[in-house]
Amino acid sequence: MKQVRLRPWRQRCAAAVLAGTMVLGMVPSAAAQEMGEWTRDAVEALSQPQVVADWKFGQDYTSGSIADGSLIIEDQSGNENDLEMQTYGQGNWEDYLTFSEDSMTGEGGSMVFDGDSTGKTGADFITVEDAAINSEEFVNGYTMEFLYYFPEDWTAADSWMSLIGRQGSNGGNPEG
Repeated sequence: MKQVRLRPWRQRCAAAVLAGTMVLGMVPSAAAQEMGEWTRDAVEALSQPQVVADWKFGQDYTSGSIADGSLIIEDQSGNENDLEMQTYGQGNWEDYLTFSEDSMTGEGGSMVFDGDSTGKTGADFITVEDAAINSEEFVNGYTMEFLYYFPEDWTAADSWMSLIGRQGSNGGNPEG
């Protein structure tokens, strides 16, 4: 028999559902019906994905401008966890970021990041200062999903590239 492992919070919910089911046999039918509805609601809530942020890097999902460094990638989850463009060095930002009609999913377009590894000039995105995700702790973990592809001219010389990074303080120590 295959053993199923549940995360601690799901174990607690499963135990509550089981206890509720056992109690149903000992309570009047009106209370049992109400408890049954509660357990259905709890099970349904657990089965729904809890999307914290949904960023699409196509031009249709943005505001602002690449040229002046004010581009905002709008959070499509409705949670207002937008990303804002962050620039490094001095340059024409359209040399480092451009929109493309290419799409792996057929929905919208994409963005081409063309950084500069020698001059340390370029752009990336960080969450806006007041985004709720900035204070999220994710004590039960999280899942990230990316759709990306490397350009045809990608070589091992481009190995310095990264898809995601984390900035912040460590144990109360300031970043730096």
